[in-house]
Amino acid sequence: MRLLVESEQREARGGDRRAEQRKAEQEFARASCGPPPDHAERQGKPEREGKWSIVHVLQHLADSEVVWAWRMRLILAQDRAPLTGYDQDLWRDRLRYRDVSMTDAFDQFVTLRRANLRLWQGLSPADLSRVGLHGERGEESLEHMRRLYAAHDLLHLRQLTRIFASLP
Repeated sequence: MRLLVESEQREARGGDRRAEQRKAEQEFARASCGPPPDHAERQGKPEREGKWSIVHVLQHLADSEVVWAWRMRLILAQDRAPLTGYDQDLWRDRLRYRDVSMTDAFDQFVTLRRANLRLWQGLSPADLSRVGLHGERGEESLEHMRRLYAAHDLLHLRQLTRIFASLP
């Protein structure tokens, strides 16, 4: 987890985060148009053993938007709200990502991302400076979390590109 956070922090320096997150939705849509529908079995194939498939990545992104929505609202509404971490692999397994279609996963992501962006657009500098207390990483402001989520998008766009490149 620490390595992911460090990678995301390096990736997230500079730029308009809201524009990046809006653009990410378009990039995920383009990336998700890889295999034709008659090759649905390939959507569940990982790039290599032990890695995630296209569907896993898209459902993870949708679930990440749920987590982000909850955390953002907690931080906005409560002072120094406690934020829990989660095990993304347990979510994949126990929330049965394997049973989700690529279309459903992508539709969930788009709907949740748009709702989160609508809330973002009204945030003031004072809102962005509000903090929550993450159980693993400590104090995090909304501005810092926005950078992490923007980098998270970039990380998974690259992952989707690799997965598509690995498909027959």
